[in-house]
Amino acid sequence: MSDDVQPEWVAALRAAAGGGPDPWRHGFFVLERGSPAVVGFASFKGQPDAAGTVEIAYGIVPRCRSRGYATEAAAALVRFASADPRVTLVRAHTLAEENASTKVLTKCGFSHVGGVMEPDDGPVWRWERSPQHIGAR
Repeated sequence: MSDDVQPEWVAALRAAAGGGPDPWRHGFFVLERGSPAVVGFASFKGQPDAAGTVEIAYGIVPRCRSRGYATEAAAALVRFASADPRVTLVRAHTLAEENASTKVLTKCGFSHVGGVMEPDDGPVWRWERSPQHIGAR
């Protein structure tokens, strides 16, 4: 496993393994192509809320960025969420500037819908897409 993956996250996942990991809480590892090495994560920030909204998050270790892993991870999260009938909206947040994540989300069919203030992150851009676009990208 890459040293860039947070040991606390791995420990929490291993602790939950007895009852089976919950994809809405623990997400998924991103594995390096052709290797068992963990090079990132793809997760949700919880189960769908009462309105049917889920938020995605993903991260790739620096040495593996710009290889398509983030786009694959985000697209896989959208497909997973789209398979759940409770989900009516998939959301993501990025830094409030154009960057690699804004390109990933655009490739995955998200639209920039404005800025919001996050308590932990400050001002961020909000991105949303309908799960009905499962066949797109």
